[in-house]
Amino acid sequence: MSLSYKAFFFLSLTPAFFCACSLDAEIVEEQNIIDIFEERKNNALSFLALGDSYSVGEGLEEGEQNWPDRLFDSIKKNGDTIKIIAETGFSTNELIQAIDNAGLEKRYNLISIQIGVNDQFRGNSIELFKQDFQKLVQKIKENEFTKWASVFVVSIPDWGATPFGSSWDRIRVTNEIDAFNRVIKGVCNTNNILYIDITQLSRRDPNNWIFVTGDGLHPSSLMYGLWLNKITPLVKEILN
Repeated sequence: MSLSYKAFFFLSLTPAFFCACSLDAEIVEEQNIIDIFEERKNNALSFLALGDSYSVGEGLEEGEQNWPDRLFDSIKKNGDTIKIIAETGFSTNELIQAIDNAGLEKRYNLISIQIGVNDQFRGNSIELFKQDFQKLVQKIKENEFTKWASVFVVSIPDWGATPFGSSWDRIRVTNEIDAFNRVIKGVCNTNNILYIDITQLSRRDPNNWIFVTGDGLHPSSLMYGLWLNKITPLVKEILN
């Protein structure tokens, strides 16, 4: 076969080749849509909770549950599943890395995000946090196992409004938490994601130990309950 003939053969084949690839992609995409529809029709819930110590339930007593597990228990049916990717101390960028390392192998149709407090605590700039949070949302929208999910974001609570926070500049912490939450809300609005504000609840009684665990910082089961009173009905709405 001459060089010119090879070139002609490749150019002749290329449009058909790419057309076939495009068609295959469309078939896969259509099948994904059908699968998601069937899962929702059958009420199969697959919940992925993403976050930091607030999703872990740092400091809770044995037998007490974090808020994602309690939310799941209140809405689950037979066959439903939950996975939590969260760790105390996680920044937004570290959460992104954890998602990459998790090696997701199943499709999720409900995802929660609560992240950002460690970005603020470490003194990361608001600009860097916005970039990282946008990157997190984009990853969820592009990942094959998460892109079809209903997503909701829970705001950053105000850790300054705790007994632990009494030794810090509470006004500065409050202002910074509000600034970080404005970024989160803005990204949510841009991407049509449900934003749930629990920050005001976290400021209910800054010096009352009943709302925190033994470290004086992390939410108690009672405080999580206040959050869930707001979170649960809104999540049920987006699942209907």
